[in-house]
Amino acid sequence: MQKVEDYRNHADECRAMARRSRTPEERTMLLNMAKTWDDLASHRAEQIVRMQRLRDIETGAVADNRASSIPIEQLNASNDE
Repeated sequence: MQKVEDYRNHADECRAMARRSRTPEERTMLLNMAKTWDDLASHRAEQIVRMQRLRDIETGAVADNRASSIPIEQLNASNDE
């Protein structure tokens, strides 16, 4: 999670610089940079959650209920009439 926090800090720095910017173009550029850092932070946080879910499934820490949500009789095509 350190990278996520670093990315958010970079975004905050860009917004602070944007507030002190002298031209509208500079302000726009810095705000775009802040949005990019925010997007990177969000994507990284989502990636961490996905990786943790996969680890939990692999280690059996979380039962994967998707396989048991449909009765086996419905999955067997030979039961079709």
